[in-house]
Amino acid sequence: GEEWQYYFHADLEFSDVAKYREALELITSDLYDLRVLGEYKSGEKYL
Repeated sequence: GEEWQYYFHADLEFSDVAKYREALELITSDLYDLRVLGEYKSGEKYL
């Protein structure tokens, strides 16, 4: 990396794909780089 350059990883869940994509578009303008590493359907939840 370079000085003053940071990397963050986020694991997100969403139910509305349109709102998720809109949120990505909104934050992209404030970021130097954004990489989506994958999008997956949520699996079954067991308690």
